[in-house]
Amino acid sequence: MSDELPVVFDPYANTGLSWPAEMVAALAQGLEDPADVAARFGYEGDRWVALSSNPAFLRAVEGVKAELMAEGWVLRTKAKAYAEILQDELAKRAAQPDTPLTQQLAVYEALCKTGDVLPKAKTQTGNTGPSFSISINLDRATVEASVKRPTNVIDVEAKEVKE
Repeated sequence: MSDELPVVFDPYANTGLSWPAEMVAALAQGLEDPADVAARFGYEGDRWVALSSNPAFLRAVEGVKAELMAEGWVLRTKAKAYAEILQDELAKRAAQPDTPLTQQLAVYEALCKTGDVLPKAKTQTGNTGPSFSISINLDRATVEASVKRPTNVIDVEAKEVKE
């Protein structure tokens, strides 16, 4: 009996069905090294090697990855990451004294737009319903008339007033 190995219980061993959904999502996003993601969730060494070659697990990761691609998440995330990287470089180049003013202004506007610091355009509120305009030209005299739908119409029933 002394040559028997100690029993080690691993609830995930050979199930092929139990892994954290958060880990699958993090792996599908592809923003970190897969081994680092797995280690964060307790999958290291042989356990990670076994899981990373499990066909059901690989299908789960590929399924989430396909969803992220279809939703445009991957493209938006990569665009944001590259924009952050390029932002510093563009700002340095725009600050050079030999950079034309038009290019400096373009970088300035892009940074302001990205930082959401540009003033917002006022939107017209109120009734913009139907209206028409008439212009009549009689030699030298011009007569103009326009009709617009009132913005505040109060609809009430008339009451008979007796004296």
